[in-house]
Amino acid sequence: MRSRSPETAFNAYRHGEKQRISMVETFAYGAPLTVMLFVRWPEEVRQFVDPLGGPHVTTALIGPARVALAAAVGALIVTVARKVMRRQRIDVFELILLWVSALVLPPLVSFPVYFALWHSPRHVLRTLPQLPASRSDLASGRVARSLLRYVLYTVPFTIAALALFAALIVIDHSFAELRPSIWAGALLAALTMPHAVAIFRYDLWLNRR
Repeated sequence: MRSRSPETAFNAYRHGEKQRISMVETFAYGAPLTVMLFVRWPEEVRQFVDPLGGPHVTTALIGPARVALAAAVGALIVTVARKVMRRQRIDVFELILLWVSALVLPPLVSFPVYFALWHSPRHVLRTLPQLPASRSDLASGRVARSLLRYVLYTVPFTIAALALFAALIVIDHSFAELRPSIWAGALLAALTMPHAVAIFRYDLWLNRR
């Protein structure tokens, strides 16, 4: 079965296990950079969310985020206990590190660090060796060629997202007046969908093998 989280998918790949749907583990990994930010950094989150969604969106979401965060702490405890029993110490360390980083680093720091140094490399490490053409390249030591093919695979989706983002700026002139930090958040959101589509296509292909 296809995993619903890139973190759980990578962990399964690293341990040589079949990907499985684990909502508890998915929630434990996903909560630090979602619901925790509304509770821990409400003013910083407000700078991103309110200009795009409305002046009271962040305030309305803080209450539900607190409830979700309490449930996420329970999911964290269960996930850590399971991994300790399986002696997956690296997974435990990484999961705790993820929570601590979201707790001590403001969103403008935690998000770039997470996506550039954690999320993206894990996707590449998990998916790159599974592509048939990449296997022969990697076996022959042609790493650069394999990486280039991987980049070209994602280019159409990225170009489409950037084009939609540019169209938004042209259509809505007020959007161009927002602060650069808001632009960064909106651009990240725009790139999330093509990224998710590409990985979803990959997982569908992998499950048909």
